[in-house]
Amino acid sequence: MKEREELQKAVEQRDRLLSRVRQLEGENAELCKDRSETFTRMRAKYMPVKCCRLFARVYSDSCEAAVWTYAHTDADDEEG
Repeated sequence: MKEREELQKAVEQRDRLLSRVRQLEGENAELCKDRSETFTRMRAKYMPVKCCRLFARVYSDSCEAAVWTYAHTDADDEEG
């Protein structure tokens, strides 16, 4: 009987912990979304386009093709 009570308490504690984990995951998702939106607004407001290109090149390999395209487009504009 004692083992059954201990098992029941363990199950209840597990359920509470899982509930808390789900709550924290939801809060984390909201914070990540807010952080991303804030970063996007700040970048748009404070970083000129050329700085954004440099930032993308330094911090994101996936943006390198876009940076290269923009750089060549600027060079074409200056020549024309």
